[in-house]
Amino acid sequence: MRLRLRRRLTVRVGDPMNFDVLPISDLGSGDLNLWAQLGETAIAPNPFAEPGFVLPAARAWGVDDLELLVVSDGADWRAALPVRRVRSWRGVPGRGLAAWRHSYCYLGTPLVHGTAVEATLATLVEGGLGVGGSFALDWIDADGPLAEPLMAALTSHSRAVVLEEFERAALYRREENGTRHPREYRRKYKQLERAVGPLTLRDESDDPKAFERFLELERSGWKGKKGTAMASRPGHGAFFTEMAEAFASSGRFRMLSLVSGDRPLAMRNELLAGDTTFTFKIAFDEEFSRYSPGIQLELAAIDLFQGGTHERSDSCTPPENASLNRLWPERRALRSVVASTRSAPGAVSNAKWRGAVRARALRRKLRRPEPGVRGH
Repeated sequence: MRLRLRRRLTVRVGDPMNFDVLPISDLGSGDLNLWAQLGETAIAPNPFAEPGFVLPAARAWGVDDLELLVVSDGADWRAALPVRRVRSWRGVPGRGLAAWRHSYCYLGTPLVHGTAVEATLATLVEGGLGVGGSFALDWIDADGPLAEPLMAALTSHSRAVVLEEFERAALYRREENGTRHPREYRRKYKQLERAVGPLTLRDESDDPKAFERFLELERSGWKGKKGTAMASRPGHGAFFTEMAEAFASSGRFRMLSLVSGDRPLAMRNELLAGDTTFTFKIAFDEEFSRYSPGIQLELAAIDLFQGGTHERSDSCTPPENASLNRLWPERRALRSVVASTRSAPGAVSNAKWRGAVRARALRRKLRRPEPGVRGH
């Protein structure tokens, strides 16, 4: 059952810091500008929580009950997080507020300004708990400038349960010049050139036609066959184009293509925010998969990153991605947390979540293959 609550909630927890839960559909141009400005200045960058990403995604997923939890200090916005009101989350029943994270959203950290961080986070947590009995934060930073103060705010104002913690591949810029790539890929690169002719790396970040070529390349591969390519899903291709154009308009979208003549063999795109680049989608021509064109493009992107000005690159890939784990030597830590009020109902909610964590650990243990048995 979808909740259709549309009231504006304002609670004063200090002077003058407040929180508001605003229906996305009610946001005016002034609100959108404040939201966008917060994304540009956030102490921990997260393009997946910015309006240029969230609004097209909401249309693509057909979400009409999306809201924005906002912390304000007078006329200034200090924090923002897309949320939904839920009656259950991850299969655990209970009324609350949950950060909205869909399959295109690879980071759930709130946008937070660098001013009065502790007070801002305390107000954010109070706001999340003020709507329901629990406040769920999914895939938030477990390292970086917000990790400790956000957990401190959660544990100070609620009963908090960490549902999961994991790491995924990342890169940090090194001062030394040159990156030596695995020999097997250098060999495959030469073989690919012999098969198709000279290869060229193109930056097509400002070319809307490149956005269309990427969608078609993704649909032509295994994602298209499974029906998970963006162009295979109604409205999702439009989401990608709108999102890419929004970030490209401020120079924060990068599309790289490995081409032979005018034929793209692999394409990848990423979002740029603060000191970090975030890989979004990768596609390659499967006719040449034996030469690993996608990996060849990844290697070129690594060289470009190491020669650039950003300090970190987030692969945004699952922790079990063996290929990226091998190529990207560093890691980024994330966690998911559910906070419950300190009231009697909150104690019941907290017990449910602790039980869910234990059950999840047990299920993983039961699924683990016996020694000598290869898992599927």
